[in-house]
Amino acid sequence: MAISSLPPSSIFQALTCRKGSKIDVHARTDGLHSQYNVTDADGVCGVFLVWSGSNLIQSQNLMSQCVPASRTLTAGLERRDYCIH
Repeated sequence: MAISSLPPSSIFQALTCRKGSKIDVHARTDGLHSQYNVTDADGVCGVFLVWSGSNLIQSQNLMSQCVPASRTLTAGLERRDYCIH
């Protein structure tokens, strides 16, 4: 997917966790536009998420509703958020 095809007010979020753990976000999660799972050569798993709401504040709210549940499932989670204009 090209960035130009993303809805306005999207937030790109990168999450990684320790080796052997997995991050899984249900495809029907409210506000989740796209999800891309990745694993590096060392076995560290990560996911790139694109959140989209009607505006940037709503996108942030939708994203924040999902992250706490993921944190309780995966110790060692790292989070990076980026706004896409």
